[in-house]
Order: sequence, then structure tokens, then C-alpha cells
Amino acid sequence: YICYSFVFIFSIIPEDLDIILSKHSLLIHSLEDEGRSAISNSACIGYYNGVSYLLDKFIQGTYQRDQNGFFSIHMAASRGHVEIIQEVLQRCPDSSELLNKQCQNIVHVAAKNVKDNMLLCAQNA
Repeated sequence: YICYSFVFIFSIIPEDLDIILSKHSLLIHSLEDEGRSAISNSACIGYYNGVSYLLDKFIQGTYQRDQNGFFSIHMAASRGHVEIIQEVLQRCPDSSELLNKQCQNIVHVAAKNVKDNMLLCAQNA
């Protein structure tokens, strides 16, 4: 809940986020009910500006797993958010080698996403 609120607040009033974080700095480290961080949630919904901001403020969040074993770069890969993947890789090149709990890197996750989308298209044809 906290992280969804965090992303929601950020998406509405990004210029005030520095003020919020200066008073509630632990928000950037918080996990919401599904065990995701703010950067992971931002990556999941394709919120590039949020990911970029959070990388500026807390780059260590890139290396924080959610309760399902996904890193933020996996969340972006699972949703096909290429611009976010590029931003994370530019700042944290080694994140391409991060493995989720299924021992999958972003290539595996992205390939599964493409396969799933192709199957959906075939079923709807």
C-alpha cells in the first residue's frame, strides 16, 4: 500500500516528492503489501520518470527483490518496458545478470513475456 501510494503521489505531484522524502525518507525503502518497492512498482507500470527519479535517489533499490524474487528490471522486462530496462542498464550494467528465484535473467523474463503475448494473440485470432 505504501509504495502504491508513493508512486501515486509521485505521479501527481513529482515536484513535491523531494519534500515528502525529506520528511519521510524511509518511504523510499518501504515495501507495499505485495512486497514490492517503489522502484519495482514504477518499473511494473512503465513509469519512466518515477524509475529515473528513484535511481537518482536510491540506486540500491535496483538490487532489492520483491517477495516473488523479482528485481525492478525483471518487472520492466515482464511488461515490455524497454525504455526503463535501458535506463536501469545504463546506470547499473550488472543488473542484466540479476536472477529471479527461478534463476531467470531479464532475457528469460522478456522472452516469456513475448511468448505469452504471442499465445494470447493466437487465441484471439
